[in-house]
Amino acid sequence: MKKKLQSIVLAFMMALTVAVAPVGGVITGNGNVAVIEAASQKTINTFTINSLYNSYRKVTGKGLRGAKVKAYSQGRLIGSATVRSNSTYSISIPKQPAGRTVTIKISKSGYKTRSKSVTVKKDRTSGVSTKYVYVNGGNSKSKIYHKTAHAHNMEGAIKMTEKQAKARGYRACKRCW
Repeated sequence: MKKKLQSIVLAFMMALTVAVAPVGGVITGNGNVAVIEAASQKTINTFTINSLYNSYRKVTGKGLRGAKVKAYSQGRLIGSATVRSNSTYSISIPKQPAGRTVTIKISKSGYKTRSKSVTVKKDRTSGVSTKYVYVNGGNSKSKIYHKTAHAHNMEGAIKMTEKQAKARGYRACKRCW
């Protein structure tokens, strides 16, 4: 009697397993149950986006080698690339206005797709013209820069940016400025 009860319980459990299997798995042609797990996809751990300014024409960052990265602005695809062997990516995009949100999605077969967003920042140097100055050339040992190439009877003036002049130890002419 005990063996008969065990057989009935076992038969009931098998019937219940086969009846429930299509919800959590797939019944193969030979009657075996193959369970498909959504959790079998791995997570992409390495995924960064570098700062993005309104003067930039590229979005850069790090990701999983060989993964596909796509950039979206206002729901539209604006560029894509593949992560290089050194785990970096660079997506060519059109310039975006400051304040706009750009979304980057990274995907690779066998991995869950991830996405991150970055807000475009206003570039401090955009719209600012470069200031050029003139330093004495030739035999002059003066460490002063001027507004024009002919200021104070200067000869052989050398044109450079103000930043370059300061880096080389020049100071502004008090009469010019």
